[in-house]
Amino acid sequence: MWNRLGLLIIRRSSSAAKVSTVHQALQRADGTFEAEDGLSRLKNAINAAKSAGTLATLPHTSQYQSFSDSLINGLSTAPPEVAVEYLQCCANHNFTNDKRLIKAAITRCVASPQELSERSLSSALLACATLRNVPRMTEASSALAAEVSRRLSNGENLHPIAVTNMAWALVSLNAWSDSLTPVLIDYLKKQLDTFPFHSIALLLWSLAKAGVTDKDVFSRASQLCCSKGASNYDQRSFLQIAWALATVGHYNQPFFDMLSDKLLAAKGRGFYTPRTLSSISWSLAKAQHYRPDVLDHIADHSLVRLHEFNSHDLGNLAYAFGSLNQPRKDLLVAVAERFFSDPQLRANNLAHANIVWSCIVSDVYPEQLVKHSLSVEALQQVSDRQHPQSPNMHMSKTSMQVLQLHVALTREHPELGLGGLPPEQTRDLLTKSYEAVMSYQQTSVFQRNVWRALEGLGGGRQYYLPEALTRSGYIVDAELLLAPDNKPVLIPRHWYFRTIGYVRDVLLGRRESGVQSEQQLAPTSEERGEEEESTKNLSEILSSMEVTRRRKYINLASDWHGTGHCAHVARRVAVEADGPEHFAMNCNHPLGRTVLKHRQLKAMGWDVISIPYYEWAGLKTGDCHMQYLKEKISKS
Repeated sequence: MWNRLGLLIIRRSSSAAKVSTVHQALQRADGTFEAEDGLSRLKNAINAAKSAGTLATLPHTSQYQSFSDSLINGLSTAPPEVAVEYLQCCANHNFTNDKRLIKAAITRCVASPQELSERSLSSALLACATLRNVPRMTEASSALAAEVSRRLSNGENLHPIAVTNMAWALVSLNAWSDSLTPVLIDYLKKQLDTFPFHSIALLLWSLAKAGVTDKDVFSRASQLCCSKGASNYDQRSFLQIAWALATVGHYNQPFFDMLSDKLLAAKGRGFYTPRTLSSISWSLAKAQHYRPDVLDHIADHSLVRLHEFNSHDLGNLAYAFGSLNQPRKDLLVAVAERFFSDPQLRANNLAHANIVWSCIVSDVYPEQLVKHSLSVEALQQVSDRQHPQSPNMHMSKTSMQVLQLHVALTREHPELGLGGLPPEQTRDLLTKSYEAVMSYQQTSVFQRNVWRALEGLGGGRQYYLPEALTRSGYIVDAELLLAPDNKPVLIPRHWYFRTIGYVRDVLLGRRESGVQSEQQLAPTSEERGEEEESTKNLSEILSSMEVTRRRKYINLASDWHGTGHCAHVARRVAVEADGPEHFAMNCNHPLGRTVLKHRQLKAMGWDVISIPYYEWAGLKTGDCHMQYLKEKISKS
């Protein structure tokens, strides 16, 4: 007991001694001093308060307030370089409670930024980024950013590390200005070769964050990263580069191969943290770089540490395996179990969507995940979810994920007995998905070339249906109806050129899609007037689709219509023009979204014919294209 009491007395005495040290650091007989001397006293006081555990309450003491008043008065006439040192001191010690002092230092810096040295300007921006939650930081950083632009415009040869720090700070503060981009790009085109490896990495990350995608800069930077990063594995720098390249869509195969090889060769637990594993896998997926050995390596290490993953990392990890079509069902089942083991993890809607979609691609359906995804709460979150920049596209993506799950459970695996969407929810999601598709669906040159070959093969445009919208939400590049003798069947005219309003009416039961009478399926007077005003016949309608996507109209696939016209049809064929975006960048491995679409179209009754771009490109003439399609159709 006496020992414990003695220890308590010693601790209290020690604490009291530390507190008195704070007072000693602030004490001054006359109460006035130079700003430089005040900086030294401030550092001593902060260090003493941190040791005593009283840093949070330090600004509220009367002695400190008197001291702070003297500092603020001194800063008004101090050189701006001194004001930067005050900012650095507060940033380095995370001392944000004295906002008056920070504001005074910022005001002095912004008053004459042209007087700051290159190093001080960089330090001021870095301090602002660290103190970004303090009021006026964004305003102050904008003024400092203008000074950076001015110096770059004047051709000043700024140091690479200073430029990198400035770029990072401006991005962190959301203070990047459009006027900075062109002068910085010009500077980088001249000076990028002088940047060290870690500076290039942080600079690329900052540019990608700021939305700068200059092709020349990213191309040269990625080349430099390959040469300068070959002799070492600076993990953080490699992750920053991979994220930046994947984010802006600049693919450099040598870099991603080098990253993959270094990951395989890395040893030690520190190289395989959850953030590292999820970040690398996400970057590989966004860059569409397929290395099955690396993905299996990531999966094996992730399974060991899956209990350490947060929801963000779980979602990115699952997304990568689904996107790259890497079948690791053991990993996805474990990810789903981990995700539902903690209510806080389940609250991440984006991670939930990525995990569900990846499970569908891999054709694995953990019961708990499926039931939660089809719950009323989860479906309401999907209906409410929007992306601030492109709400239609985001709604299409999230709606389609749920619809894909519905198709998987009801058409591919009804034997699982896991149910599906209720009819009214299916109708709601389909309508939102269709409206989004109508707003951004675009036609590629490759698609149009396949259409021309189909036209030549069938003897006219009316023997195929381009960009056919299915009831499940997929758009088929072209649909053919084949008779028992394998000859194409004429497509009814009323299958073409429908409005989203017509589609909505059919879904709501206001129109009967299965009626075989063309008169009953004719457009409304409003639709007819728009059609006659823009085009005169079916040939012109299809021609206009080849030139530019008509956002008001769409063609309806055969599953929208009754059995009358399809009674003499032996096969429904979905022709998919699979361009480079459907495959990995470094090989002809099909990506997850393409494999899933083909698989589900087959489950819904279509014979799917995939036309890979690399096979099509080897055919030189139109006759070769038609013969190629004919052989594909006969073998499907």
